[in-house]
Order: sequence, then C-alpha cells, then structure tokens
Amino acid sequence: NVRSLGKLDLSEASHLTSIGSEAFINCSNLYEIVWPQDNNIENIGKKAFKNTSFENDYPTDFIVINDILYKFLDKEGNAREVDMTTCAESEELLSVKKVADNAFADALLLEKVTLSENVEVIGANAFANLEVLNQVNAGDKLYKVSATAFTGTKLIKETTPSADNNTVYLKDNSGNDVVAVKVGNVLVKVLDEDAID
Repeated sequence: NVRSLGKLDLSEASHLTSIGSEAFINCSNLYEIVWPQDNNIENIGKKAFKNTSFENDYPTDFIVINDILYKFLDKEGNAREVDMTTCAESEELLSVKKVADNAFADALLLEKVTLSENVEVIGANAFANLEVLNQVNAGDKLYKVSATAFTGTKLIKETTPSADNNTVYLKDNSGNDVVAVKVGNVLVKVLDEDAID
C-alpha cells in the first residue's frame, strides 16, 4: 500500500527526470526521500508531496529539490515579503533555476518576492491567486515565465507603473505608451487592452 510508504529510495533512479502532479499526495507517512546521486530531475508537478510528512515537517520554509524550488511553505502563515537572496536558506536557494508550478500557492499574504539571481524559469500558477502580490524581482537569467504564473495577483492588475510594482510603459507602433508587466527581462503581459486589439 503506497499510503503506508515511509521512506522513498530513489538512489538507483538515475534516469528519473520528472515527478508527476500529485504523485505522492496523501502518503502521510512519507517522511524521507533519498534522491538519485546523479539527480536529473527537471520537473516536479504540483502537489507532488502534499499531505506527506516530508512536506509537512520539512525543516525550512523552502523545499528545494535538485535546482527546483518545489514549495515555499510559509510555516508561520504571515509572510508578506520573501527575499531568496538574503533569507536564512539563501545559500541553498542560490542554486535554484526553476520555480515549480504552484510553488508559492499557499502564501496568500505575500506582497513582494525577490528571486535568486539564477532563476531561469517560473512555472504555471507559481504565484497564482496571491491577490496582494504586486512585485516580483528577478535576475537577468530569467527567460521563461508561464502565462499563468501570476493569474489572480495584483501584479497583473496594477495599471500605474511605479518603483513598487512590475508595470512598465512600452511604446506601440504609433509611439503611444502601453502598460505592461515585466519580471526580470521577461515581458509577462500587456495590460493595456487597446494596445492588443
């Protein structure tokens, strides 16, 4: 019975590249995972370890697997700002290249996030429905942001560019100002509906 699984030994799974969504969901006894020595995991699906001892009892706020930030736990439930470059776990977070799907899903009070400089990819719904999130800072290595990464956030609803958010003015073909959201070097969304008609 997979629900009674306590320790998951993947040490021989050197070709493992992905862990599917909800793969071990509700395996409440799962407390330890031994990762492959040559860890080639590139993708971890949403809720892969939800309701497991591994996730629930994780010793820090950030679960990092290989170079993927799988989950920000917000153990105290009141985080308003997260800075991956200065927090207690910052050394481990420097290796993060991908923010997984739904990684910040439960941090409902987050207003501002600073990602580590090596983040290249932000996955689907990584920050979705964090209604008060209005600023995300990223380094120059960011090249891919899922179209749904910021769905339901203040970040993509804010229409006045300022130093406190990610909205910027761009010029359209006629030289008119167009409001858009930019994270790192990635244009996430054009907010001016008239500009895309």
